[in-house]
This record gives sequence, C-alpha cells and structure tokens, in this order.
Amino acid sequence: MRFHPGPDQFPYGLSGSPIDREGLARAFSRDFIVMLGDGDLADRDRELEATTQGTNRFARGLRFFATASEQAVSMGVPLRWQLHIVHGVDHAAVPMVRAALRLLRDQGATGKELKRKPWPGWTTGPVCM
Repeated sequence: MRFHPGPDQFPYGLSGSPIDREGLARAFSRDFIVMLGDGDLADRDRELEATTQGTNRFARGLRFFATASEQAVSMGVPLRWQLHIVHGVDHAAVPMVRAALRLLRDQGATGKELKRKPWPGWTTGPVCM
C-alpha cells in the first residue's frame, strides 16, 4: 500500500511500517489537522525519496494530504482530516502554535480533547516533512 508517491518503503511509504489497511482506515476516521505554513519553502538538502514527494515542506505537506484523501476514497472510508494553510508563516514554531491554538479554540476544543493521544497505542513525537 502506497501513501506517498515515489518509493514505497517506510518512512517514505507505508511498506514495512506497522500500519495495515484497518489501521489506516482507523487513522482516517480520527479527527486530525494538517497545518502547513505557505511560506515554508526553504529546505535543506533532502534524499531523492523525499524530493519526489515535493521540493519543500509545504509541497510535501500538500502531497501528504492529497494522497491521504485519494487513499481514503480508494478504500471507501471517510477522511475526517482537515487541511489548514497558515498564510505568511514559514518553518517557525511560535506562529504555527499560535495558529493551531486559534484554530482549536475556534472549533470549540476543550482541554479534554487536547490531552488525548491521537490513536490508541501510538506515541506522539516530532514529525519532519
């Protein structure tokens, strides 16, 4: 099962990863927000496998969300994910956190939702795109 265009092997695809079709369907059914800064266009030198997914973090993030949408449709499962573009922000933590907090507040998130783990059995940690 491919999740990104290009090489299929984890971490650039899902081959060899611990997620299977049922796990992916569960992930798609969860509330999940992908936030991208539209100014996140500078990037360090990347592996070919990464650059085939996009030449910068913003492009890779767009491709990630598009691929998730396409995969959910092909699996016949709902996608409860949201894509939010933060205008004028590059790869800067503080403006992104502020934008995320505003978004969560505007959507009525409570402290209870913010403390729960995204998927049972998964740990949270940094994700680099």
